[in-house]
Amino acid sequence: MEHVWDALERRIAARLLHLENTQQLKQMLIEEWALLPQEMLHQLVLSMRRRCEATIAKHNRCPTGDRRTLMCPTATSVHVGGEGM
Repeated sequence: MEHVWDALERRIAARLLHLENTQQLKQMLIEEWALLPQEMLHQLVLSMRRRCEATIAKHNRCPTGDRRTLMCPTATSVHVGGEGM
């Protein structure tokens, strides 16, 4: 998600000189969100499984904080109980 917010931030920063109120900021965010390249969003979604699996492997827990792999939405194995619970 950080990549999406970074892209939005760069796009909005180019337009901030003309910002007069928060309603305009909201409208800019909506417009820029709609203009984000769909391929970029698609690639980020596809990379999420790999990123989650890497986090699980590194920290022995799900990115959501649940150590029981069964409860992790990105788990590739089912493991409940054992050490570290």
